[in-house]
Amino acid sequence: MRLLLTLLLWIQRYCDDARADGSMSEDGDAWLHRRFVELLERDFARHHDVDHYEDLGA
Repeated sequence: MRLLLTLLLWIQRYCDDARADGSMSEDGDAWLHRRFVELLERDFARHHDVDHYEDLGA
């Protein structure tokens, strides 16, 4: 499990770097994922329910 999480983290960092230097475009799915990660990091200590995160795209 740790190996999978490490791999996913490396992929996320690679994509973030590629977007930052302009070699990868920002589509709606990437924006939604980035927004979800920001919200999750900010609110996870207080909110563990799906209802809190479901209106993310609105």
